[in-house]
Amino acid sequence: MAGVSFFSLVILPITFSLYFVGLAVYRLYFHPLSKIPGPKFAALTRWYECYYDVLCWPGGKYMHIVNRLHDTHGPVVRVGPSEVHIKDRDYVETLFCSASVGTRHKFEPAARITGTPLGIFGTVDHTMHKNRRAAVSSFFSKKAADDIEPLIHEKANVACEVLKRQTNRDGKTDLRTVYLAFFTDIICSHAFNRPLDLLQNEREAKRWREAISALAMLTPLVRQFPWLIPTAIKLPIPFWNLIYPALGRVVQLHREAGEKSITRAEDMTLTKRPALFRTILSSNLPIEEKSLGRLSHESLVFVGAGGETCARHMTNATYYILANQDRVLPRLRKELDSVMPSADTMVSSYDLQKLPWLNSIIRETLRVTALVTSRLPLVAPEPLSHPGSGYTIPSGYAVSMTLRDILRDPAIYPAPNEFRPERWLESSPAELEKMNKFYLPFSRGSRACMGIYLAYAQLHILIATVFRRLELELEDVLFERDIESNRDCFVGETSIHSAGVFVKAMERTV
Repeated sequence: MAGVSFFSLVILPITFSLYFVGLAVYRLYFHPLSKIPGPKFAALTRWYECYYDVLCWPGGKYMHIVNRLHDTHGPVVRVGPSEVHIKDRDYVETLFCSASVGTRHKFEPAARITGTPLGIFGTVDHTMHKNRRAAVSSFFSKKAADDIEPLIHEKANVACEVLKRQTNRDGKTDLRTVYLAFFTDIICSHAFNRPLDLLQNEREAKRWREAISALAMLTPLVRQFPWLIPTAIKLPIPFWNLIYPALGRVVQLHREAGEKSITRAEDMTLTKRPALFRTILSSNLPIEEKSLGRLSHESLVFVGAGGETCARHMTNATYYILANQDRVLPRLRKELDSVMPSADTMVSSYDLQKLPWLNSIIRETLRVTALVTSRLPLVAPEPLSHPGSGYTIPSGYAVSMTLRDILRDPAIYPAPNEFRPERWLESSPAELEKMNKFYLPFSRGSRACMGIYLAYAQLHILIATVFRRLELELEDVLFERDIESNRDCFVGETSIHSAGVFVKAMERTV
């Protein structure tokens, strides 16, 4: 007993102390990244990031710290024990290269933030990601987006009716909830051959918004503890509802995606299966890549991410148009009236994208919103050099950049924090070429967003329909509270004090 007590009280603490001291010395002085500048605590442990992202309520604040670190240390900074962040627009092509140019694995902690390791978003390995992406490329093609345009037009008109109905009843309506319902219904119809009918069910629409918000709130925590969601899914939902309701909603979201995947996949013949499942199951992927688990993970990410990101962009576009009524709205109305002589005129997204002012509004919204606030860390199999600083990051370590740094770079976009759609029409050819070169709201390279065609089609049609049909008036909306991103939850989240973006919606009489 005395021997055990001596071991427990003396030997174990000494052993652990020596281990942590040795680890600290290694990471600070002998680690392959030890020459990269940055705070010592960031080099020692990820708890440095965790402090700002999780412990400093409401979290998601490390993105601001990283910017300050660059102000102090220059364009190359060690932001974690195994991660280097680069703030240099000229490095975009090197890091976010195409699959044919270079291999880029995803940094595992970044891949695990949604708890969907079997999906494309959660795939770490470069080759596996390339194969999984290729298998569903037709689902996200321009033709696929064109094919569902009648549905987009139909849902856009329904969304207008919902905005008016809620205004007539409550005196105002929340754009984020209605727009999220619109985009989610479309992606579900496209992927599963049936919508969730959120536009027709206000209670379910609010519940869905709460679930998506809960998932976003958990992102900083899951980034530090990637085992959290897989572990939480194994425990009963009432348990989480009691001690952490936000996590309970996320677990329910995961389970519902899995149950619907099983139901929709098993109960139908191949030809009647949902488009997403049919695309995966008829692909050349090996049989183990066609499991129900994979279908579930892909479903959750496509529906969750596809709906929320577009809804945020549409909400911000509406805000910027209304907040700049004298400068932006009359010109938009004139352009829309020229191709939509009546409110029920349907114009294809192809023709709408020819409207220069509408197109500029959307491009500028995507740029100034810069919705993806997270660092995007990738791992190369070869050393990556940064010519400007002279530093070389050894192979096998994460190198990250942040799209927001590029999209709001004053050297590329003068007055970068201001909404100026005219910059896309009035800049010189040389300036326009530079802006287009660094325009990457959907990222770039082998890990770029696949839904660009569908996103553009939906945004063009919905903006055109809403502003041709409705008169909107902002209702107690504050930019700093309700629009601007100030927390990194992979996508930027607004203040926790924001209840939504409210407007009054009335039928346009002209």
